[in-house]
Amino acid sequence: ACHATYRFDSSPEVRFAYLLENDSNVEDWLRPAPKEFAGLYWRDEQGNADHQYQPDLVVEFLDAIIMVEVKRSDEIDSFEVQAKKKTAEKYCEIVSNNVGRFGINKPWRYVIIPAENITLTSTVRGLINKFTLKND
Repeated sequence: ACHATYRFDSSPEVRFAYLLENDSNVEDWLRPAPKEFAGLYWRDEQGNADHQYQPDLVVEFLDAIIMVEVKRSDEIDSFEVQAKKKTAEKYCEIVSNNVGRFGINKPWRYVIIPAENITLTSTVRGLINKFTLKND
């Protein structure tokens, strides 16, 4: 991890962080600080765009950087989660379209991982690959 200690919102996030810490394929990871993604906003059902979005985790691999959101399965299709997803995917698209410019050296992707699927026997890459395909 990039820092010595983190505060998490749920035990599935803690389990995922444990997997990140123990996966040799993970170059680095972090739990973004508040406002670390300043300027990343999502629109609510009323059309207000003043809700800042901060992903749960950001994971760096040798070939890509992945923004990860951990949510219970029954929350994934909610308006709020889907609005955040749309914002995050647009951010990843813009960053990925600028690889080689502005110090950007890897493409970015976004994935929502259902909390129930995060077990201590899971692999980080396996979870990311499985749910990247389902979210597309």
